[in-house]
Amino acid sequence: MARKTESRLKERVRFSLRWKITLPFIFLALILGLGAAYLVNQLLNQTEEFQFLRQLADSGKQTNDAVVRIEEELLRVERLIANTEGVAQAVGLENSEDLRARVLPLVINGGVDFAVILDAEITSLLSIRHQPQGAAGDFEVLKGETFYKDWDFIYPILSGDLDDLGDKQVGVGRLTIGERDTGVFTIGGPLRNNQAEIIGVALVGFYLDNLVDQLSLDAGANVAIYDMSTGELLGSTLEPDDPNNLLVSPSQISDALTSGDNQNVVRNVTVSGSLYTEVLTMFRARQNTVDLGILGTSLLRTQGQDLLLENVFTVARYGAIALLLVVTIGLLISNMITRPLVEIAEASAQVAAGNLDTYVPSRSNDEIGILARSFNRLVEGLRESIPYRDALMPMLDSDMREEIQEAQPDKHISYDGISAEAAILVADLSSFTGGAESSNPESILTTINRYYEAITPFISQHGGTISKFDGEILIAFFGVLPQQTPPQLSSLQSVHAGLELLSEVEKWNSDRAIQGRPALEMWIGITTGKVVAGGIGNKSQLQFSVIGDTVQEARDVQEVCRELGAGALLISESTYNYLAKAHRVLKFGRYGRARLRHSGREVSVYEVKGRRMRLGNTFAGQDSQWKRDREEDG
Repeated sequence: MARKTESRLKERVRFSLRWKITLPFIFLALILGLGAAYLVNQLLNQTEEFQFLRQLADSGKQTNDAVVRIEEELLRVERLIANTEGVAQAVGLENSEDLRARVLPLVINGGVDFAVILDAEITSLLSIRHQPQGAAGDFEVLKGETFYKDWDFIYPILSGDLDDLGDKQVGVGRLTIGERDTGVFTIGGPLRNNQAEIIGVALVGFYLDNLVDQLSLDAGANVAIYDMSTGELLGSTLEPDDPNNLLVSPSQISDALTSGDNQNVVRNVTVSGSLYTEVLTMFRARQNTVDLGILGTSLLRTQGQDLLLENVFTVARYGAIALLLVVTIGLLISNMITRPLVEIAEASAQVAAGNLDTYVPSRSNDEIGILARSFNRLVEGLRESIPYRDALMPMLDSDMREEIQEAQPDKHISYDGISAEAAILVADLSSFTGGAESSNPESILTTINRYYEAITPFISQHGGTISKFDGEILIAFFGVLPQQTPPQLSSLQSVHAGLELLSEVEKWNSDRAIQGRPALEMWIGITTGKVVAGGIGNKSQLQFSVIGDTVQEARDVQEVCRELGAGALLISESTYNYLAKAHRVLKFGRYGRARLRHSGREVSVYEVKGRRMRLGNTFAGQDSQWKRDREEDG
């Protein structure tokens, strides 16, 4: 049987569907390629538009590459300032003179236009600015400036935001130097003390006027930077009589935002009577993750680049004929491919509707034929898996059953056994056999069954699954179905589910007191650890359950819980450790060492008295929703 299955899987394709599609189109591509080469050759002899646009696109790419290099240079200077010995200490002491002595030489040697050291209140302890049109060492030194609070990109630095690119941020700020308002391309990073606490921010940058000059040299073209919101000119190597003549329209801004790497926004602008063609791209930094504006790269048009394409009608006629050929051949080939695929699609719909007697005929030895035979084997496997599905579904509520039935491959449940780390909850309702109700068996069973009916939704709502009812004992597991979740989440879900059970007991006891019936007590034990989950039994009597030392340990912890007196919830040390980040929202009572009855081990146990926040009922993957609730126990 194994050899037969292996031979089916290794079935060879006699004439590949790839060649059935490719060979005709290779022939067609040769005809189109030869014709297109002839036309392109004729067109390029009459116009230089192609070369010009390619040169413009290359210049635009070089401009963007230059931005990356300048950003790396600013990062180097920023790191040098942040890591210079004594800078962090001077920030902590707010010693501006010490900062000036340490930072000013780094700024001069680094060749940047601007550097600022901010304290945690976003007030400058040191501000170093190069004077526009000044000598290389002509810097102005200030302090006490507060307008940096308007620079939005500073706040993520102070809050310690960290992503895959690190803790550095980038932005364009505005400065007033003398009577002139200028933009600054700025990179900033945090300053930390010896305890790794953020105590300030280091900023370095280039004036936009100097930035476009450097970009222009690297790209061999004119460069301009525009505001991303208004389209206004911020800096340019061109010298327009009126900056509004270079204003970028809202539609051009939108096109630049949505254009890809191979789609350029191109426009013509006139400056001092000369016509320029400009390509607009996004002014991006921080590895193309932050948009700072619109970057324009322009070249002067020459007379030869204004020639009209006289062969446009020839290209159109040839393209129409080629399109007709492609459509005709494509329709013929697609019909050969889609007919059997439609049969498979219709059969899939039948299977989805529950008809597992569906069969797809296999008429060929290519990939579609193999697909049809694989589909038939898949349906056969589904027919064999029905007993497993029928055994699992009665254990789950309607929402979880629907989620499992519609599960993606990454949510597949193995009935053969999987190893998982889960939270186990064991709840023991107070015994009825020796109480006042023991004389009425029907009343005992009615009470237990109604109680289980009432508490089952709380288990499923918190992501748990009931493993079994063992008389007055309920065993549930968390973190396995419908998919495995981290033990931190399953531990939290199980504790909140346990608190819900205890709360339900209190409600029942209020009603029973009115009826003059004795109060119920519940003792709950929870532990988290390795389990084996899967189907137990034969196909006719199959139960999805969990087994292992963790399950027995949960039962032992529950038995220890009974020694506390009135109904209580006790968790093991492993569960307590997994709840480390949630300790602040839980209320703990007594704790200590306890000896487990079956293993004889001593473990630490913790009593959970209540909670300050309620866990929401909606769970997705490893995420959970929290909602504020009234505080319990005062």
